[in-house]
Amino acid sequence: MLKEGKISIDNTKVCLIGHSQGAYVSFLHATRDKRVKCLVSLTGGLINIKDFFGKVWIEEIKRKGYVISQYGYKITKKYIEDSLKYDLEKEISKIKIPTLFIYGEGDDTVPPSEGLKFYKKIKAPKKIVILKNLDHYFSNEITQKEILKITFNWIKKWLK
Repeated sequence: MLKEGKISIDNTKVCLIGHSQGAYVSFLHATRDKRVKCLVSLTGGLINIKDFFGKVWIEEIKRKGYVISQYGYKITKKYIEDSLKYDLEKEISKIKIPTLFIYGEGDDTVPPSEGLKFYKKIKAPKKIVILKNLDHYFSNEITQKEILKITFNWIKKWLK
């Protein structure tokens, strides 16, 4: 709410929005924080880290201490060890708040099938949107605008 040039924030009504692994973190946080009233997963990587990276990568990280992803990111042993502490598959049933999933047909990092698996387990108001011209990094400017519109409409609906 904007009043006389000041923004008023109601910290009892929070919507968490996460992209990729940020969605994973948002979902986990929402199971622990009652202030979170809705969620938005943008091409969310919601799968367990072991399944996502696969046995070969995990073994190589244990051996060498890290691997470099196809996108040039360094994935370290510490990162994997920390990630293995959490299992969203066990936590997902605790999500009781409205949840929006947005995925792209062109996402080869986290495909829509990943979101559909978790979408089915949410026992609250939910919506899944699969956009044709969307990749994992939102490279298409027109699609970026569409994502913003869909997200803002979701937030307005659930954070009244």
